[in-house]
Amino acid sequence: EMIIFVEKLNGKKETVIGLAGIGDLYVSADGGRNSKMGEYLGQGMTFQEAKETKMPFIWCCLRNIKLWKLYGYSNSRWRVLF
Repeated sequence: EMIIFVEKLNGKKETVIGLAGIGDLYVSADGGRNSKMGEYLGQGMTFQEAKETKMPFIWCCLRNIKLWKLYGYSNSRWRVLF
């Protein structure tokens, strides 16, 4: 499915089946914060509970980056990523 989608957008199917595509699929399905949050929600936790008890570092960092951008803080290390 992803190959079809990428080709429709004039992308290269090799990207999907290469390290970038396979790595992204793995993180999305089994290792990323969204899949972890889904697992915690499936166990019956509320979003707030899971965020505060299971993933505080991730959410703290994301909040700080948003604040840095809001107030114009410039750091070349994170600016490359965002």
